[in-house]
Amino acid sequence: MAKISIRNLNPKVWMQNSTWGEVFSKDEMGKSRAQIIFSGVLGTIFNSIIGGTFYTGFLLAMGIDIVNIGIVGTISLITGFFNIFSPMFLNRFKKRKKVLIITRLIYHTVNILGITLLPFFPLSTDGKIVVLCIFVFVAGTIANITSPGFSAWHMNYMGDNQMRTNYLSLQMIINGAVQALTVLLSGQLASFVTSFGKEQEIMFIVILRMIGFVLSLIEIYFLTRPKEPEYVNTGSGTSLVAIIREPFRYKIFLATVAIVYIWNFVCFLSSSAFSAYVLGPMEVSYGEITTIDSLYCIFLFLMVPLWRRYLAHHSMFGPLILNMFFQSIGLWIILFFTKENVSILYPILRISQHIIGTGLNLTFANLAWIHMPVKDRTTCLAFHSLASNVFALLGQMVGTAFIAATENRVFNLLFLKIDGIQMLIFIQSILSLGIVLYIILMRKKLDGPGDEVEQEVEEAQLAEANKE
Repeated sequence: MAKISIRNLNPKVWMQNSTWGEVFSKDEMGKSRAQIIFSGVLGTIFNSIIGGTFYTGFLLAMGIDIVNIGIVGTISLITGFFNIFSPMFLNRFKKRKKVLIITRLIYHTVNILGITLLPFFPLSTDGKIVVLCIFVFVAGTIANITSPGFSAWHMNYMGDNQMRTNYLSLQMIINGAVQALTVLLSGQLASFVTSFGKEQEIMFIVILRMIGFVLSLIEIYFLTRPKEPEYVNTGSGTSLVAIIREPFRYKIFLATVAIVYIWNFVCFLSSSAFSAYVLGPMEVSYGEITTIDSLYCIFLFLMVPLWRRYLAHHSMFGPLILNMFFQSIGLWIILFFTKENVSILYPILRISQHIIGTGLNLTFANLAWIHMPVKDRTTCLAFHSLASNVFALLGQMVGTAFIAATENRVFNLLFLKIDGIQMLIFIQSILSLGIVLYIILMRKKLDGPGDEVEQEVEEAQLAEANKE
């Protein structure tokens, strides 16, 4: 019988030996990871109260309809094309800290403060839409050019594959808990305030967004606390052509991140419409939406540690296939939505997505990094972000066009009569199953060694051949 050490029962010792203690170790790496995660916590709080359901409700309260909300979302994605200029801009600076601070401050000022004050502009609804589009375009352009700088900076503190999985899982749990508490409290307050009318709803969301702006300033401080590294740059990513061309040297990397790109296209088909659809035609309250969303943290606490242990010894593509399959099938619940039953079916849909989402989100968070090349990370990150935005934009454009074309149509699907948004989500589920098939067919290559390992083997074999 094994002896139980009294020392191991000490909470401080247990914490040091746990995943928490490994990730947040007392050395510079651990402290830097803690600062990065805390900046993420702040980002989670202010994004929860300025984005998502509250952002959609804010626009609806200003008289902006579902189609125009989709157009605004499309503009945000268009700015993703500017991401390709990120290496050309950032590689000019040996140290980027000051540049990143200034640009982040401008981004938050335009994106949060500018849009928050929009209801008070003496403009018609059409005029406000134009100004909103300008703000979204300016903020998105700044973010897409400069945000890869933070990714390249902070990636140095993620460690090896095991440490990265532990880090990302803890990040998911912490941010999930914070987000749940934030949306639960703000959602219940929103339901109470909106019962008094549109003006009170707008003022409440304005107050939330002003709080978000203050938190965004604190976020900048913690984002820039870790020591800035020396950036490795071979010089290949100095032209627009090179930024597009260089990642194509890494075929396994591209085959892996292609999953992200196709998934972005599929998800963005209905992303701008679903929240508006639930809040508008289905008449689900803020309180109900945010209460159900807040339950996600429970599943994070219960399931992420299990997924983390599994992924420590197994490929992540198996769980990805499984979770993506059930996520795709689960969307069919929306086909049965009516005003009479949505209060029952909406919680079933979201809770099933919570259960599936824990494994799906953890594996997705790792996808870009599995075969990420070491050299010119800024270039590859910029390309990855650009491609993600391109496919998301295409999805948003196709989805918005489909909704506009089918706004008043009724479709017959077997024994069901469904509207345009429900039909769009059905198409989305079928395309998602296509991604599952792609992963199954590519599984052997995706589970293999990375491009750089294969290139090293080829170079060694070539050297041996030349000796002979």
